Amino acid sequence: MISATPLRYTFALTLFTAGLHAQTLSDRLDKVLARSWFKDGPGVNAMLIRDGQVAYNKSFGLAEIDARTAVTADTQFLLGSVTKQFTAMSIMILEQRGKLQFEDPLSKFCPEFPAYARTIRSGIF
Repeated sequence: MISATPLRYTFALTLFTAGLHAQTLSDRLDKVLARSWFKDGPGVNAMLIRDGQVAYNKSFGLAEIDARTAVTADTQFLLGSVTKQFTAMSIMILEQRGKLQFEDPLSKFCPEFPAYARTIRSGIF
């Protein structure tokens, strides 16, 4: 028969290790991002989602340098056309994995969009 004491220690060690790993990851992200973004310069909001849960979310730097407005989780970044390539590749990956079809309308995934969303498709091919 297995003693309950070693099982308790194993369980406690597992919880401690999991907490240490999460803490270490957060600390490592803080260090990398703090070095990369000047507190008085253009900023960024970084988020890490792991297993569907937000594991890290932190803002660094300024949203408006002249006004000295800090970046927050609600800051809207004007990215222009930078995201189009990522969106297109994401759609192709999802289609390859069978999660969507190129012909699917936007309204299938975002039903809260206005009626015109029923006419928007990926248009990749």
